[in-house]
Amino acid sequence: MNNWFKFFVLLFLFSSCQDQFIEDEADFGYDYFPLEIGAYKTYDVMEVSFNAQGPDTTWYELKTTVTEKVEEDDATYYILKRETRPDELSSWEVSDIWTIRRDQFNGVVVEENVPLIKMSFPVELNKTWDGNAFNSRNSAEYRYVESSAAMYDELLAGSAKVQVQIADIPQNLVNRDQRFEVYARGIGLVEKNYIVLNYCTANCGSEEVDSGIIIQQILTAYGQE
Repeated sequence: MNNWFKFFVLLFLFSSCQDQFIEDEADFGYDYFPLEIGAYKTYDVMEVSFNAQGPDTTWYELKTTVTEKVEEDDATYYILKRETRPDELSSWEVSDIWTIRRDQFNGVVVEENVPLIKMSFPVELNKTWDGNAFNSRNSAEYRYVESSAAMYDELLAGSAKVQVQIADIPQNLVNRDQRFEVYARGIGLVEKNYIVLNYCTANCGSEEVDSGIIIQQILTAYGQE
């Protein structure tokens, strides 16, 4: 009888450890960076490009879809198809193809052949990491910060969200670089907000933008195809 008692105690402890492991896994925040074939998201995008001729503003819709899982050279990644259209009455056209992957430590997006560490696990406020650790660019300190209320909160149906601060250099005499992205549990990227401006410093007016870009990308819908 004593042996049976020990057996049930060990079984209970093993089950408890499994449950605890599952809880800890969930707390890592992997679901902020979900990977599921057929998952799509649509966004409204405003893009302003600055050059010698002045600002050029473009409005369009963006759709991203996880289309395929690829296993190659002991690595697993997913294909992210990106489509755009000028308005809802137009047809979607493929603009480019990115790849995405996630392991126990990082969520990585390869944008235009440049791997960027978008998220670091576990997700914890004020945690920092080098978003450029997997590419040849200068190091870039990414940080988790609290996300404020946004226009898409009702769409998220109460899903928790976290903001990734990519850069926070306020406007000065030379430049301005303020970039962040917002991720929601079970959904992924819900907002991208980039302001990267270089100001003219000679023979020009005060605060005149010499070059740069502003991007505002806001989630409008998500689901499964």
